[in-house]
Amino acid sequence: MKHMRSTRHPAIGLAVAAAVTATVAAGALAPSARADYSAIRQSTNVDVSSTINWLASDYTNAAIGDLGSGNADADGGQNYLLRSDMISAGAAPNVATVLPGSGLTYVLGGGVANAADHIRAQGQYIDTRAALGSQSARPATKIQLVGFGVQGGQADQPLTLALGGSDQTVKFGLTDWCSATPSYGNLVVGTHKKRYKGTDSDGGVCGLFATATIDVPTGKTLEGIRLPANPNVRIFAIASDADTTNAGRQPAHQLSVDGPARVGASLTATVAGLSGTEAVGYRWLRSSAEVQGADQATYLVTSWDLGKKVRVVATVARSGHVPFALEGTATDPVGAGTITADAPPTVTGLDQAGLVRAGQRLAVDAGSYSPRWADAEATWFANGEQIEGATSAAFTPGTDLVGATLSVTVTAAATGYAPLTQNVAVGIVTAPALEVTDEPVVTGTPVVGETLTAVPGAYSVANTAESVEWLRDGAVVARGSRTYQVPARDAGHRVTARVTASAPGHTPVTTSIAVGDVQKFAAPPTAAAAKTNASAGAVATEATSSKKRSAITADSIRPPVITARGKRVTPATKVRKGTKLKVTMRSVSAPTATISYRWLRGTKTIKGATKRTYIVKRRDVGKKLRVKVTVAVSGSAAVKIVTAATPKVR
Repeated sequence: MKHMRSTRHPAIGLAVAAAVTATVAAGALAPSARADYSAIRQSTNVDVSSTINWLASDYTNAAIGDLGSGNADADGGQNYLLRSDMISAGAAPNVATVLPGSGLTYVLGGGVANAADHIRAQGQYIDTRAALGSQSARPATKIQLVGFGVQGGQADQPLTLALGGSDQTVKFGLTDWCSATPSYGNLVVGTHKKRYKGTDSDGGVCGLFATATIDVPTGKTLEGIRLPANPNVRIFAIASDADTTNAGRQPAHQLSVDGPARVGASLTATVAGLSGTEAVGYRWLRSSAEVQGADQATYLVTSWDLGKKVRVVATVARSGHVPFALEGTATDPVGAGTITADAPPTVTGLDQAGLVRAGQRLAVDAGSYSPRWADAEATWFANGEQIEGATSAAFTPGTDLVGATLSVTVTAAATGYAPLTQNVAVGIVTAPALEVTDEPVVTGTPVVGETLTAVPGAYSVANTAESVEWLRDGAVVARGSRTYQVPARDAGHRVTARVTASAPGHTPVTTSIAVGDVQKFAAPPTAAAAKTNASAGAVATEATSSKKRSAITADSIRPPVITARGKRVTPATKVRKGTKLKVTMRSVSAPTATISYRWLRGTKTIKGATKRTYIVKRRDVGKKLRVKVTVAVSGSAAVKIVTAATPKVR
């Protein structure tokens, strides 16, 4: 949205940037040296409501103020001239005044509180073309400086005159501001018999003085002047016999404002038609009241602006010209801002399969937003209906919600902004998972005629029921019994037991136990067989190779077993604290195979227990021990096998 209008505005004390050049060029003052607007810049309060002083754009400080206001300092010591006393003394602002004797006319500035009224000399170049020189309706033939010195009188001060291609330096002096008697041929302009500081005053006779007349050489025009680099010299006006009207003409500049009138958005003011030699200051207003600190071209709309109209006033100052103000068109009433999500909300707490389990704690991360101070609140829903009391980030669905579709909404809010609501679909609540605390195992030897037995596991819910299925090469051949007598037809085939545990209100869990390939007869004892006790063992495979069969698989490895004192551990073995256990398994027929071990207490890893042997600890009492054996072969997927568990440690 663009708002445009260009009018004079009755602003008071609007801050602009006044250009100050701190160096004096040798010889003729070239155009680049005359007005360096990229040089030192100072913040100056310029009176654009009533001033007709063409020097006002170059003002840097205030010396004339109001009683006790602290808005003026003439000498760096917080002393000042009182505005009402100066008016009474004949030194009124914004009034064309004729100097007695010379007949030259000058105008003082700073007619309002907080407005600058003079230049503190620091080598500035003042462009006088429009007021006194070639662009003036009547160029000046002579001038006088109106001001004073501080810290004593200032004698023999250089003033460089730019005369259209040639320069001339003249000398002048200014009387100390609180001297009762003028010096250096000065003329008293306006004095009073008090010097003020705060609300106090003393009997000092202080005021303004005019220098002796300075002539412009015949046939020359005064295009500019360079002030001395002496901050003790203070210049309030330049009296002359010129027609300065052209210095007060306002160029055809246009002020526009771009940007949406919305909280959190930026409005940018642009002044079109600038020549590059102007300095522009800005003042933003909210319902006609100035916004403190808002003095840049860009304004960030805040929540304080909601429902109000915003506009900008720009003050254009150009050396040697009367400053003027441009008023932008007010925006529409500021609307609510828009909250944006930088990172969307997410829900954690689902199980490994991504399912929502009853009894499992869920939590929603609200995400992040712009503006960053936006607050977010969560509300949980079941089947689209709000769940009573579920308005925090964490929520645990009960079994009463099994089958319901769960979702959560996250609403982000910030003062001055329209709320942003996002919905996160969580999923259908399922029954809580049945946790296996001790896996079922199979005992017995996979040999024709032998009996295999599925030993029950332990679960997180008491009175859990188990059902057993026996499989040959993946196909069910028997079900319902924990025992299975291996028939002759199983010889050469792989036998697996599948145990499914179930409990009311819980999702069943199934454990597959690979028994191994069935042999027709038990292998005759050999040294290697005796060493590994390979004829026994119950194993639960934790992982297999990829779908593409590798050289090493769980079925191609004889099950490892746990031994104690050289004998295989069976349900009848007494395992106590201090017993040394060992993993025994037949060697793997792969030269590059590496075998690693991880001992388990129940189903939990025992920290540091990664060797083939393990000595039973006190903390193992009451628990069953297992070993996870990992066989890794280059070029094949790793095979992980879990041994049968020991009986509970006594």
